[in-house]
Amino acid sequence: MTRRRAVAAVLSAFFALALSACGIATSGGPRAIAPNQIPDVPQGAATTTTTPGCVVPVSVVLLDQLNNGAPVAVARCVSQQGQLSSVVRQLLLGPTDTELLKGFSSAIPPTTRLLFLNVSKLGVVTVDLSIDFISGSSPQQEQEVEQVVFTIACALTPVTRVAFEVEGSPQSVPIASGATVSGPVTAADDYNFGSFSCTP
Repeated sequence: MTRRRAVAAVLSAFFALALSACGIATSGGPRAIAPNQIPDVPQGAATTTTTPGCVVPVSVVLLDQLNNGAPVAVARCVSQQGQLSSVVRQLLLGPTDTELLKGFSSAIPPTTRLLFLNVSKLGVVTVDLSIDFISGSSPQQEQEVEQVVFTIACALTPVTRVAFEVEGSPQSVPIASGATVSGPVTAADDYNFGSFSCTP
């Protein structure tokens, strides 16, 4: 055997041994791997996820800074019809980057969380929010409440009564007239809902 053939034989044996160690067959055609031989995906490995489409379109109410902070309806989506808590949570997310570029904003602090939402048999919606809600100045507080009340009005009716709580305690809220109300309020009676359009 020449020196060149000897080197080739050694290299061939080495590669065959390496492939065998990796579980790759070195002879014959391709073979199916048994299900119990398929390795598990390591934790933390990237996986493909499918984002569901818009199931139920809804409206939430932001503020149009190019129109003196007037309320404006924008489009959002929830997974099921009638999920009022999901609609309010969409409101609390605030404006998207695209909406910010349009001059839309929210008076509600971005750290505000929905703690509880209940609709009573009498149709009163009780919204319990975290301590961040209505922590700012009086004008800002009125806008915060207005956004919530308008969003609920768009989801239900303009005369739906909305009662507020903060961290489980009943909360008085300012209304458009400048007064402070301790009981439920409505978009139609207390916040100049008027001809507001819930269509984005």
